[in-house]
Amino acid sequence: MQLDELINRVSQLPPSKQQEVHDFVVFLEQRYAAKNQSSPTSWTEQDFNAMSINQCYA
Repeated sequence: MQLDELINRVSQLPPSKQQEVHDFVVFLEQRYAAKNQSSPTSWTEQDFNAMSINQCYA
């Protein structure tokens, strides 16, 4: 996917969903910053549950 296509798709979402996209990008940045430091090989059950709970209450 090209960046311009992603921007176009996100811009068509309602503001609350745009915020979810933003929050998920921040989550990914934090996850991969931590991954570069500790190098986990996959999502832990705790990582997945935390992300799932955040999505339910967003």
